Amino acid sequence: MASDETIAGYGLGTIVKSLATATLSPGTETTVSSPACVEHNNQEYMEVFRTIAALRSQLMRAKGDMEILERLRSQALANPLEYVESVVSGAAPRAPGQQDVVDIPSID
Repeated sequence: MASDETIAGYGLGTIVKSLATATLSPGTETTVSSPACVEHNNQEYMEVFRTIAALRSQLMRAKGDMEILERLRSQALANPLEYVESVVSGAAPRAPGQQDVVDIPSID
C-alpha cells in the first residue's frame, strides 16, 4: 500500500505537476494524459485526475466567456444608446452564465 505522500512509489507533487502541466489543443476535447507509472485503479489518483481535467475544461470555457464579454463590452462602449435599446427590447446577445466550479476531492 502506498503511503500518504506517494502513489505507486511516486510523490503526489510529481503526479499533480505532471497533470497540471499537460498541454491542451485549442478546439479539442480536454484530455490530460496520465503518467504511465501510476496505477489507474488508485481511487485517490483518479479523483485528482478527474478534478484537474474538469478544472481545465472549465478554464477553457471561462476563456471563451471572457472573449464574449469583451465583445459585448466593446459593442456597448462603441454605441451606448443602441446597446441600451437592444437590452431593453430583449434583442441584445445574452452574456455567458455562471459556472459551477468543481469541488477539490478530499485525499486521505
